[in-house]
Amino acid sequence: MAIEHGTCGSWKAVRRMIAADLSGCASLAELDQAIESLVISRPQWPDDVAREVQQYLLDLSGRLPSLESSLQAAIRDTHRQIQTEVDHLTHAIRRLEAEKFFLLRWFNQWRRVPPLRQRLAWLNGAPDRAAQPHAAALASTQQELHRVRSNPQAEADHRVGQREQRLARLQGVQKSGEHAGASAECQMARILVRGLPDEFHIFHDVNVEADRWIWDGQEHRKSAQIDHVVLGPGGVFVIETKWWSKAFAAGGGYYDPYRQVKWAGKLLHFALSDACGQKIRVREVLATTGSLPNKPADSFAKLCAPEGVCGYVRYFKPELTAAIRTTAQSLLDHLC
Repeated sequence: MAIEHGTCGSWKAVRRMIAADLSGCASLAELDQAIESLVISRPQWPDDVAREVQQYLLDLSGRLPSLESSLQAAIRDTHRQIQTEVDHLTHAIRRLEAEKFFLLRWFNQWRRVPPLRQRLAWLNGAPDRAAQPHAAALASTQQELHRVRSNPQAEADHRVGQREQRLARLQGVQKSGEHAGASAECQMARILVRGLPDEFHIFHDVNVEADRWIWDGQEHRKSAQIDHVVLGPGGVFVIETKWWSKAFAAGGGYYDPYRQVKWAGKLLHFALSDACGQKIRVREVLATTGSLPNKPADSFAKLCAPEGVCGYVRYFKPELTAAIRTTAQSLLDHLC
């Protein structure tokens, strides 16, 4: 089996779309399985949610004694921590105010006692400040308990609605172009990994950027994103995966795939040639199970089904030395 590097770009996009609903999802298969499980369990949601609400009420009720205990403990602990200083300040204030000499007593009352009283007032307010977060948590829990207890059916309906929205979002992702693209790219990745020997390296979602703007025949560009790059003894292969319907291919609302793969190969050629110190040939492949527009005369891209890509890649005789492949692998690891 070939050695795999990186993750398919379209799958990364799908994973970002479902992050809030399925944060631990690791593959398209897991996503599809999760959606199927939600659809199967959907009729049971009202009963499941009713039990959840009852358990939620029990949890809230059981939390109140602990919160009240924490509130009292915070007040008690703070009193214990400040008591020594409070006693000391109280004694000091009384002593200063009881000064026998009039001028000293007047000086104490105007200059020495006020800061001590300010400190004493701050200390006396410490228990209330310590209790504030505990009191807020207790009040919030009491309000939540009252809200749910007063209308448990409304809470149940709200939770069922949240599940419905979550299912709708996931089904929307399943029907999206990102999902279709990820399915095609992941299928291509599996075919490459299983169909090529371990002397080949496969890099997914390779992003190449030139240090200057380059004219591609129609516009100036400097970057490209590549679905897959295969590195082996027979050379370097840029593979773009397309899974287009006949209607979509005929519609023309897309970026020219031949131009896309040609530009990607050109940029990667520049990057690898600079890194390896010699010209590195990069071959272009368009893998598709659907339809594509007619191939222009100036395109050298190889068109084939995903199942035929491995045979095409293995067809070429070795042309890269082990040292060159090591340098190219290091660069591609950085780019993917």
